[in-house]
Amino acid sequence: MTGRTIWYGLYGHPRYVRLVFDEMYFIGVGSLLIVALIGSCVGVIWALQISTELAAFGAKLYLGKMTSPAIVRELGPIFTAVTVAGKACSAIAAELASMKVTSQVDALRAMGVDPIRRLVVPKLTAMLIMMPVLTIIYDAVAILGGAIISVSVAHVRFSFFMSSAMQKLGYADLLSGLLLKPMLFGFIIAMISCFLGLRTEGGSSGVRNATTQAVVYSFVCIFLLDVLITRITITVFGV
Repeated sequence: MTGRTIWYGLYGHPRYVRLVFDEMYFIGVGSLLIVALIGSCVGVIWALQISTELAAFGAKLYLGKMTSPAIVRELGPIFTAVTVAGKACSAIAAELASMKVTSQVDALRAMGVDPIRRLVVPKLTAMLIMMPVLTIIYDAVAILGGAIISVSVAHVRFSFFMSSAMQKLGYADLLSGLLLKPMLFGFIIAMISCFLGLRTEGGSSGVRNATTQAVVYSFVCIFLLDVLITRITITVFGV
């Protein structure tokens, strides 16, 4: 299924552009509020913890340099992926599972429509586009939350916090945290949810099992893949 999805996404016709935009709206706009909320909370909590530790050494000026790499490299991609997996992955799996058990997928085949091209490709395309966007939003809100704590608790100027935070980030951080990880996590979420949804059997209980399995498997694969990518990034770039 993965091979056919990639092939249809690159060379297949028709493209179902309208469905891609619908899925982008559902995944992106539908997850925007919760991603921003979690990002602000995580940024504030992280900055609070780090500022307390740095204050013991009189090094509160390093708060920006300690905050931005952690958020961009790890916290942003992971928390965004987990949020999208919890919201969009379950919905996609439930949608396709319901279509499978009610024979709507078989009806598409009977009409000469490939279910992979019609159902899976638009969801994967939308996920690959929206995951980096949501991750950028998460990172921006989280760093802003850290800046608020920097000003109100650590008494470090906002401008100094932001400049030191940006100076600490390198090309490897941006490539890995804003593009590579989000797109791979989005690929995993989309393919797992679609695969489990389209192989559902057993009526309503099958839909329940497919939805639960999609979320759990996505979580496990996200964390395992993050370990692998982080290890490769450290080996290649030394960061």
